[in-house]
Amino acid sequence: MLQQLSETHSLTYAWTDPVMLSDEIVILAYRDRSVAGQRLADGARIADYVLNLVRPVVFTFLHDCAVIADLRLSEVIEMRVSAERKSVVEFALPLQDIVQPNGERLLWGVAG
Repeated sequence: MLQQLSETHSLTYAWTDPVMLSDEIVILAYRDRSVAGQRLADGARIADYVLNLVRPVVFTFLHDCAVIADLRLSEVIEMRVSAERKSVVEFALPLQDIVQPNGERLLWGVAG
């Protein structure tokens, strides 16, 4: 199922192939492609570059889980950014601010 994420073709980002570390942990990486093959000094769109740096990778991942893998997400998504064991910012957003439509499949139903 997560393999579908790495097979998706987007101009501004990509996901690596998933790597299973244990029966409960799978990792994959986000790759920024907003200015691939270009340099900002050569006229690459700075807005695309900044947007990809600022946009939380987590939200992109959740969007792809709902849209590509058809997974059903929680109606409220909470996020916390921490540094040196201190919370820098915490916030919660309604799902519709991140992705529409929500998926239908429950993760624990897919794994079995």
